[in-house]
Amino acid sequence: MASHSIFRLRCLLALAALAASKADALTFNFSTASFADSTTANAYKAAAQQAGAMWSSLFTDNITINVEIKYDTGTTGGSIANTAASFLSPIASYATVRAALVSDATTPDDLSATGHLQAGSTMVFGINRGTSGGPGWRLDTGVNSPTANNQTVLVPRAEAKAIGLLAANDAAPDFSIKLNSSMVDTFKYDLDRSNGIGTTQYDLVGVIAHEMGHGMGMQSLAEILSVSGAFTSEANMVPYLADLFRFSNRSVTASAGAFDTAADTTAKYFSVDGGTTPLANFALGGGTDPAFGNGQQANHWLDIALQPKIGIMDGIIGTGQLLEITPVDTRFFDVIGFDAVPETGTWAAGIALVAGALWSRRRSHR
Repeated sequence: MASHSIFRLRCLLALAALAASKADALTFNFSTASFADSTTANAYKAAAQQAGAMWSSLFTDNITINVEIKYDTGTTGGSIANTAASFLSPIASYATVRAALVSDATTPDDLSATGHLQAGSTMVFGINRGTSGGPGWRLDTGVNSPTANNQTVLVPRAEAKAIGLLAANDAAPDFSIKLNSSMVDTFKYDLDRSNGIGTTQYDLVGVIAHEMGHGMGMQSLAEILSVSGAFTSEANMVPYLADLFRFSNRSVTASAGAFDTAADTTAKYFSVDGGTTPLANFALGGGTDPAFGNGQQANHWLDIALQPKIGIMDGIIGTGQLLEITPVDTRFFDVIGFDAVPETGTWAAGIALVAGALWSRRRSHR
């Protein structure tokens, strides 16, 4: 009788551990303090919480991300919304980031992506618009130029929490989302997506979810190069963590595993195997010079007219559109540091495997 009780207890403990891991979910803490009107503030906070729930349903990281939703009167520059992220400080070394990603890897995509990261402490990647190397593309190896940008990585605070480089419950703001005040005041945001999106309105929940994606890590040096022009020093061309998975055919041909942050017209794509297999194309840069981008901000998926959107991180958002997170979005955020929810079948198989293993062990000792 005692052996049966011990066996049952061991099964329950194992299943509880699996259930606990499944129950973990990404948590968001939203603030709407900049809204003067409490009724509007509460309505927009509710929309933000719906957007947060979209991400929380997909990732299990046991962290709290602090987000400020702001009523913005000028800095959105006429756009629907924008995001200002805070970054890990002091800046992290590539070796530290790589080790953190390897330690955090849980899914097949994670394991493949981290297995194809460049070894050592120095990265090799494509750049352009540099004063020492000229405006054209070149492979920055760090050998004949300052090496600071080849050995450090910009990591948004939210992403740093996900990979264990910042305390999971650090209370400082991780990023802010600025909503265009004129659109708030003229009811251009549709706050209720349950009955579809008004033909002249934007999906507020979807817009916030999109902006949250930027705060969570969808950033690129390519956009900085596209809009800012030539850098005074290549040492300042520091890649973002997400850039580690941004490739082009020319970059991987030039050097195995080399990623590409250049702002130009060459196709760039997301890959989890060091650039061998393209999964989705990125936009090329939102600058005004067509030689250094395609007019779409590089920290987005490429938008192709009359084609289905790759995901919620597409940079072209229209009125009347319901915005949803797609499997490609999920794969991307999984690879850049967040822990994707195991599929139900996988979780059930894990329970069966644990129970089966314990049962077999019990029978072998009878």
